[in-house]
Amino acid sequence: MKNRFFLIIFLMSVCLLGGITPFGISKAQNFWRQTGGPTGGDVRALAVNINGDIFAGTWGAGIFRSTDNGDHWVQVDEGLTNFYINAFAVHPTRMIFAGAYNAGGVFFSTNNGNSWNHTLPGISILSLTINSGGDVFAGTNAFVNNGIGLYRSTDNGQNWLPLTNGLPGFIEVLCFAVHSGQPEEIYLGSNGGIYRSSDNGNSWMQVGLAGFGVYALVIHPNGNIFAGLGNGLYRSSDNGNTWIPSGQGITSESIHTISINSAGHLFAGTGGGVFRSLDNGNNWTPTNTGLFNYGILYLQINNQNHLFAGTVGGGIYRSLDNGDSWIQTNTGLIITDVLALAVNPNNTLFAGTRGNGLFNSTDKGENWSQIGLQGLEVHSIAFNSLGHLFAGTLKQGVFRSIDGGSSWVQINNGLPPQVIGNWIHAILIKPQNNFIFLGATGGIYRSTDNGDSWMQTGFPYNKIFCLARDSQGYIYRGSDYSIFPLYSGIYVSPNDGNNWTYLGLAFQPILTIALNSQNHIFSGTFFSGMYRSTDEGNNWQQINAGLNHFRITAIAINPADHLFVGTFYGGVYRSTNNGDSWSQVNDGLPYSTVFSLAMDADGYIYAGTEDGGVFRSVQPIVSIDKPVDPVLSDFFLEQNYPNPFNPQTIIEFYSPRKEKIVIEVFNIIGVKIKTLFEGEAPLGIHRLIFDASGLPSGVYIYRLRASAPSEKAKECLLTKKMVLLR
Repeated sequence: MKNRFFLIIFLMSVCLLGGITPFGISKAQNFWRQTGGPTGGDVRALAVNINGDIFAGTWGAGIFRSTDNGDHWVQVDEGLTNFYINAFAVHPTRMIFAGAYNAGGVFFSTNNGNSWNHTLPGISILSLTINSGGDVFAGTNAFVNNGIGLYRSTDNGQNWLPLTNGLPGFIEVLCFAVHSGQPEEIYLGSNGGIYRSSDNGNSWMQVGLAGFGVYALVIHPNGNIFAGLGNGLYRSSDNGNTWIPSGQGITSESIHTISINSAGHLFAGTGGGVFRSLDNGNNWTPTNTGLFNYGILYLQINNQNHLFAGTVGGGIYRSLDNGDSWIQTNTGLIITDVLALAVNPNNTLFAGTRGNGLFNSTDKGENWSQIGLQGLEVHSIAFNSLGHLFAGTLKQGVFRSIDGGSSWVQINNGLPPQVIGNWIHAILIKPQNNFIFLGATGGIYRSTDNGDSWMQTGFPYNKIFCLARDSQGYIYRGSDYSIFPLYSGIYVSPNDGNNWTYLGLAFQPILTIALNSQNHIFSGTFFSGMYRSTDEGNNWQQINAGLNHFRITAIAINPADHLFVGTFYGGVYRSTNNGDSWSQVNDGLPYSTVFSLAMDADGYIYAGTEDGGVFRSVQPIVSIDKPVDPVLSDFFLEQNYPNPFNPQTIIEFYSPRKEKIVIEVFNIIGVKIKTLFEGEAPLGIHRLIFDASGLPSGVYIYRLRASAPSEKAKECLLTKKMVLLR
């Protein structure tokens, strides 16, 4: 029934309800809405306030907050104008400061992150700290900031003073540590070693590790200072005057972050996982059980000695046992790069992520399950007629699952090391014979035995970015031109890759290919936008009218032959006239880079974004000429979004006729909280905004109750759950 419910959208406008001003109603219908995942992504900064609330700074999605020790996360970005968060500092007054990259400056919040104010605009912030007196220090890159690498504010961020005395004009201030005492000493780690100030930053002197990049600093309760470098870990026991190596047992040279718990145990986050020392840094052991993402960007310890690790791609991990074991705690943390999307014959949606493996959803993206390959970049997904699932990765080759993702086998027999060690950009399976084709850095490979073995079928020197097939079973491939230009452009094979014929577009990096129902070929390029051939590739026409972003990452075509393309920095464009003209369809899509597109059997389109997970069209994408029922017979109540939410969420419902309807909200024990609407609702789709300000966190029930259309009919009751997270 659900697919029929949305088809009628194209034949009617959204109806508006009167008399609900206390809660509001939206008059505009977005094209997109964010789904419930996949979760994970890059977390570059973490902080804990005095109440134990945790703040996560992400790369591209702003700031998230957890009030339940990391079990759930809610985005808190009101007032943010830059979403690349590098650093946090918590002020004694409970103010929170966040430093943003890309000239984002500093943001501060006086209400626990509910809203943010902007200060020091135009400066890329690399690091933050606060001294015992509440003065705030912000580190930046002096080379691109007129020789200024450090600022100080003594009035809670209202004004900033450049600090340059003793600091070189090329310095990048990467980290800080504050040593309490008389006088208080501030240490900063930079791209050129460590500097120390004994006069609150007014003057600085270099104290060691000159010429080395210092990415992490921490001071032990015994006064020893530890420094994490790109080539190991060092310790000083004399206020930074001399340094000795102190990383025995750490197998990864790159030290990104160091933290100390209340027992004096040291933890180092590296490019190869987490290491722990129980003896003042003399010896270290890996503590990575349960950790799939070994790129550790930040470590934070709360007042219960629970450890939190921000990772590359995997979001946040938590350890409750001093690092002995880790679990991912990413509920609500939707900051993933979704590189691949695919829908199987059962209408299950699969998403391949950068660094967090493969996910699937059986309810149109409302809920997602992690189904394996954790820690890997999944660039391509395909299914054969037996339902076997294939995934192409970065640096690990190809994997196969014959049980829907419950277990995986690596299947690289016949693939050379240079192929396994790079990208598997595309996987295509020909349904007529279940032959599998790989597009890789290093050519095209084919398997005729379900992936048990592979053989090359041409173009060994090229990156093959994309593969496609037409209704006759011909295979098309598009490649980069940078490795071997002679074989760039688009080629076609009529015989399973045994022979290839050049079709055109030489010297164009071809990122994606798709064919419509008429076998017109559409090609998306790296530099030049879209091309079309209506004569089997003999001639090509550039089709960019209305297209203002020319790096095309994905193409999807619906049954009406409407085209959708994903772009870098331009979101999604649509053409309803075979590519002759394009228009953006980005309402409800705040993330501008779209890596992947897919459509399901019910006509919904999905977009895999950079930093924002998967978005789904609010309505099925069908032709306005397609016959639909003029009136649907059933009421429908949509899942609220966002969910979890704080403090507002949207509830949509459909009324098949003019009818008396009541929409109510109850707490988990059945006590009515609010009546959102009570009255006659005309035929159509209606949207309500539920504002939960003043309500505690928890699970709530919302219910639609509609009068019976006749004495013999039953009253309609529909209910759904939603989660409020403060």
